[in-house]
Amino acid sequence: MNLSRNVKRRWLLVMVAIVALIGLFATAPARAADTRGGEDVVIGRGEVIGQDLYVAGKTVTIDGTVKGDVVAVGGQITINGTVEGDLLAAAQGVLINGTVGDDVRVLGQATSLGQSGRVGGDLAIGGMSLEAQPSSVVRGDVLVGVYQALLAGSIEKNLKGGMNRLELRGTVGGDVDIALNGDQGPSPVQFSPAGQMPMPSVPSNLTLADSARIGGRLTYHSPAVASVSPSARIAGGTAYDKTVVTTTATTTTAPAIPWLGYIQHLVGLLLVGLLLLWLLPSWTRRLSDSIESRPLPSLGWGLVAFVAFIALMVGVLLATIALAIVFGYLTLGGLVAMIVSLGILLSAALVLGYVGFVAYMAEIIVSLMVGRWLLLRARPAWAERPLAPLVLGLVLYVVLRAIPWLGPLVGLLVALLALGALWEWGRATFGRARPTSAPIGGLQPV
Repeated sequence: MNLSRNVKRRWLLVMVAIVALIGLFATAPARAADTRGGEDVVIGRGEVIGQDLYVAGKTVTIDGTVKGDVVAVGGQITINGTVEGDLLAAAQGVLINGTVGDDVRVLGQATSLGQSGRVGGDLAIGGMSLEAQPSSVVRGDVLVGVYQALLAGSIEKNLKGGMNRLELRGTVGGDVDIALNGDQGPSPVQFSPAGQMPMPSVPSNLTLADSARIGGRLTYHSPAVASVSPSARIAGGTAYDKTVVTTTATTTTAPAIPWLGYIQHLVGLLLVGLLLLWLLPSWTRRLSDSIESRPLPSLGWGLVAFVAFIALMVGVLLATIALAIVFGYLTLGGLVAMIVSLGILLSAALVLGYVGFVAYMAEIIVSLMVGRWLLLRARPAWAERPLAPLVLGLVLYVVLRAIPWLGPLVGLLVALLALGALWEWGRATFGRARPTSAPIGGLQPV
């Protein structure tokens, strides 16, 4: 009962972060604006734009000053100058080295606040990774829906959201209320398309470093206890949803704690696997059979699928940029905002689908295949049972993932095999040639 409540609250926080971010994009003001577009767009140092700016390009660099809001779409967006209004950005990488006077709303693979980065309002982020470097400042709240976050700067108000990994090295003036997955499974970051901006390495679950300072209360919801340095300071105390955790650090059961995450990961995968076998039994078994019968082609098609995903993301980005430029030059500012919002929503759907498949479904599909293959040779009568192959395969997978050097290789192999099976299923399902119509007179070709 406790677990159900905690899971619901965790997902509620994540959905609040995502819905709030999308809502903020969707309500972007459509006032008169300056429109820029091209391969590489630069607002030079000393240049002043006295109104809103709609800009799209492969790279967008703002070294000057924008008096209004900025709506930017690109591969890499860099703010070195000053944006006096809001910043709304969708890009593979967003780097803020300058000042944004009001709110920042970003959807992208990687977002970073540089050491000179200043945000005068709230910061709302959706994507893969968020980094706030030392000396960076956010005057308002930070609302996140990301896979990982490394926060070493200053947040003057509250931190809220959902993520898998968080390391806090800086200060939060208000409360921290976060939900974490805390699993030990493969990080989708290692399979994400490479960008110009590197993503930091963040430990699993929640980590509070020596320099971490929280002015209010820390509330976190996670399957594992946070790693908190003795030098970290939490003014309002800590609330953890697992009340069974004791304060005796020298208990004899301490060596078993590192395995807790793997056990929870196993249970989570088993539940998702049962759900897949219940809702999509034929699809799940078909992908599993495809890997078993054609392992090498599945591996090769997995590489193709990975490249295709990158190409699709780039295609969506380029299409959004092209349409934004066309309608921008036609001075249809309202349509530019709508196009940007649609591009963001489509990109978010693609990223969420990719991450969900790689991080969860891939493990289940490959584990089902391995479990059935082993049982056919040891206990053939059990091989066709729906539960036994899944349990055996998942147990073996989690054990292999726990091996330091072998684990990452197993995770990569599993992801590529499942992506290849998905690719072949898609080709077979959606790439079938249409049947040729019968010739006139009903005669069939010889």
